[in-house]
Amino acid sequence: MRSSLILFIMVLFSVATKAQECDCLVEFRFVKSHMEKNHPGFNSDIKSPEDKTYRKFVRSLEKSINKDKQSKYCRAYILKYINYLKDHHSNYYASSRNVVENNPDSLKAFLASPVFTGTEKAEVDSAAVMKYLKSLKQPGIEGIYTSSDGTYTVALLKNKKSHRDYYGLILASKTPLWVKGQVKLELKENGGNSLDAYIFMRNHSLNFEPWKLRNGQLLNSGWKKVYPAAAELAIDQSINNDGIISFKVLDDSTSMISIRSFGGQFSAQLDSAYKKIIPEISKYPNLIIDVRNNGGGSDANYRSLMPLLYTDTIFYDFVEMFVTAENKKAYEDIRDVAKKDTVNWGRDGWRNWQYRITQMDGKPFGSYVAISNPGAYRTFQPIKGNPVKVAILYNNKTASSAEQLIIDAGYSKKTILVGENSGGYIAYGNVMDIQTPCGNLLNWTTTRKNKDRKYEFVGITPHYKVPDNETNWVEYTRKLLQSK
Repeated sequence: MRSSLILFIMVLFSVATKAQECDCLVEFRFVKSHMEKNHPGFNSDIKSPEDKTYRKFVRSLEKSINKDKQSKYCRAYILKYINYLKDHHSNYYASSRNVVENNPDSLKAFLASPVFTGTEKAEVDSAAVMKYLKSLKQPGIEGIYTSSDGTYTVALLKNKKSHRDYYGLILASKTPLWVKGQVKLELKENGGNSLDAYIFMRNHSLNFEPWKLRNGQLLNSGWKKVYPAAAELAIDQSINNDGIISFKVLDDSTSMISIRSFGGQFSAQLDSAYKKIIPEISKYPNLIIDVRNNGGGSDANYRSLMPLLYTDTIFYDFVEMFVTAENKKAYEDIRDVAKKDTVNWGRDGWRNWQYRITQMDGKPFGSYVAISNPGAYRTFQPIKGNPVKVAILYNNKTASSAEQLIIDAGYSKKTILVGENSGGYIAYGNVMDIQTPCGNLLNWTTTRKNKDRKYEFVGITPHYKVPDNETNWVEYTRKLLQSK
């Protein structure tokens, strides 16, 4: 049994080492080529790989990749390329490194691996760090930070190199996978209140994110500044993550339905829940539809809610599907999955994919197929009685189909939009995936919108922005409905 476990650990680190040694330039060029051929935004906005601005950007990335001899920042360069397309739905996921922390053999193998030993490390004296921070008249973002779960304490200090202006050194760690002095994160100033963040995860794999500053503090970064003392940024404490869908009565006039996903795999679950919940909603004059943290899925999975808020004709943006061999094959694959998995996708969940495939049949590769018409609209039979007033509550993690719900709700005279700008994942859709040469996963989109592109990366602005110091968004929204 022990020899089998050791063999398993050796295989895991063999995979991790291969991923680390994989040629990043080959990986980058695969992603670049695939997106150039199959991404609807590339083919409508950039149009050609020979575009001068695009070629200059690609050359700069390839230059950076060639300088990164150990491919340490490979994922970051590829994510920067994808971000250039301004499509939030497309993404690139590196294969994970596995380590069992409470298993001595697994932990020993990890600590001896190049993954761990290759992590940058600096000598750090906690007392000297504190003395330095106390001497600063305007510390800016420099300081002592803790991770949201309390696992790590880091000193974020200025340290300029080609790819960073700051680094975060481990001062204390509750996991043996990180030790004092190792570089946990790196930040590069990107103009204004924007930062490029290179974050090394628990297993030392790299994540790359654009971070924002608000009042000189890192916003939505997952790190809390504990020294020098900084004004607390309010965090919404009212999100219920108990399940995909839940219903709650807030008072004698207000009910709330919370939905965390409109994913196609939840179609059957959502349909069943709607049948039970909607009759209860009709007992109360005020309704909150809470889609905070809802990453979207299928528009069909919120249609049952529309009669509750509908008052006026809903007009839809023009949507097109990009026809390529790879896009068509991806639709065929997901259709086959939906056919087999009727429990999650529903009995007829595969039919929509088959319909799209049929629309592609006979169309030349490189063309666009309309899957909606300019000026397309939809009506619902208005309901009489409750709910009389509706609020859609959302945040910056509300995306995709959940954002389409927000847009649809904007046509209703009895509905208000409450929260903060949504995620900005609305212009592109129907996400597919493919394995890369290095064994990683590339997500890409196959449809594009037109007018709604203005929301991509920006989000939909609510009628009523929740104040920055508000920690209970539900209560704020409940009172707002009562005052209207």
